[in-house]
Amino acid sequence: MAKIRWDRLLETCLKRNAAVALLIVGSPPIILVGDAWRPLQVSPVEREDVAMLVAQLGEPDGRGEGHTYRFFWYGNVAFYHVMAFGYPDTTAVVVSRAKPSRPPPAEPSGRNSPTN
Repeated sequence: MAKIRWDRLLETCLKRNAAVALLIVGSPPIILVGDAWRPLQVSPVEREDVAMLVAQLGEPDGRGEGHTYRFFWYGNVAFYHVMAFGYPDTTAVVVSRAKPSRPPPAEPSGRNSPTN
C-alpha cells in the first residue's frame, strides 16, 4: 500500500493553505505555503507510490510530450490540477490549486476521491 494517499495529501494542503504540492521519487513530499517550501514529515516517495497515485486519477484530461495532466474536485471544496512528469514512467507529480473550470459535483463522492 502506498505511503502517500490522495485524501491525506489534499487534506494537508487544505489545512495548511498550500498552493502546490510536489512529489519527486526519492524525496519526501514538499508543499508550498506562502513563499516557503515545507517538507512533509513522511518517508521519501517511492516510484510505486507515484505510479499508484497517477493510476488512481484515471483517464487524463490531456497529454503533452513526457507528461499528462488531470483536473479534479476534492469533494466540492477545492479544485486541483495535477501534472505527472515522465509519464507513463512518472518520476514527479505537481499538484496545484486551480481556478475551477467546471462546477463542483452536485453529489460529492467524498473528499477522499480525486477522480470526480
